[in-house]
This record gives sequence, C-alpha cells and structure tokens, in this order.
Amino acid sequence: MNIGNYTRQLSESIRYKRYSENTVNSYVACITKFLQHFEKEGFTKPSEISADRIKKFLGAMTNPGTHKAYLCAIKYFYSEVGRQPRKLDNVQYPHKSRKLPIVLSQEEIQRMFTACTNTKHKVILSLLYSTGLRVSELLNLK
Repeated sequence: MNIGNYTRQLSESIRYKRYSENTVNSYVACITKFLQHFEKEGFTKPSEISADRIKKFLGAMTNPGTHKAYLCAIKYFYSEVGRQPRKLDNVQYPHKSRKLPIVLSQEEIQRMFTACTNTKHKVILSLLYSTGLRVSELLNLK
C-alpha cells in the first residue's frame, strides 16, 4: 500500500477545500496510522478494508475524542480519496462522556475563606461562590 500517495491526495483535497492547517495535520496523521495498521494486516488497498474491520479498529480506542477524530478523518478519506462515500454510513459517532463537576464541601469552602488573608481576594471568592459566576464572567466585570 502506497501510504504516502494516499496521504498526499488527502492533504491536497483538504487544502483545496480550505480546511485549517490543524485539520490537515490531524487527518493526515490519523489516516497514516489507519493505513499502517491495515498494511500490517496484509491489505494492499483501502478499498479492500471492510466497514466491519474499520469498526473493530475504531472500537479499540478508549477515548471518545480520539475515536471521533479518527472516524471523521476516515469518513473524509473514503468520500474524497477512496471514492466510497457511503462505506461508513452505518458507523455512528461516539457519545462524549460527561463528567459531573466537583462540588466542594462546606468545610472546604470555609477553609478556603479562612486561608485567604487579602481582602480583595476574599471579595473575589465571595462573589464567585455566592453568585455562581464563571471566572471569565468575573474577569469581564466593570
């Protein structure tokens, strides 16, 4: 498999559509690793790789962000370079895991206020705590 040729075609296609340079670099890196993985398994063309094998390749990724990045790159690759735009229509994007915020206990909040000796800093902490402002919102206050 001529990986360099495929990645060159991919980067030219992405640049032609005026995607950002970060997208170009990300897609090329993902497709390079993707093609290297299947080259080791003996595939000579990307068209020979089945959708099930691609799902299995993506399923090995534990981070949903990485999974999504690879899937976007692979879908783009097959639609633009591989000329198989419908190959991955049945492959779904992963759901992003949602983390709950860490809530401080009353004792931790009290220790934070008692540890703060600067009056200005105490006012900032009080404002943040009592109003629920984000830090960026606090910084934009006049």
